Amino acid sequence: MRLEALERIVFAAPKKEPVKRDYAGPRGGIAFLIAQGTFKQKKDLTQVRKELAQHDYHYSRQAVHSALGALSKSGGPLVVLKESGNKYVERK
Repeated sequence: MRLEALERIVFAAPKKEPVKRDYAGPRGGIAFLIAQGTFKQKKDLTQVRKELAQHDYHYSRQAVHSALGALSKSGGPLVVLKESGNKYVERK
């Protein structure tokens, strides 16, 4: 009986904690939009700012541009397309 109780404790599958996302700041706002699937279609900077504003993220063009640049670096979740200005889309 004691051995069974110990085995249950020792060999129990570890409980997985839900991953908490931090959506603070301009980068977090863009991460929120990525999680919502906003970047399935191409978006330019003004469209991204409008989407952020709809979710109460109000940041300057420079702040949003900087966050988009950081998230579209090699290995990041976004890709920059040079089509009549920069367009951002989710990396596949």
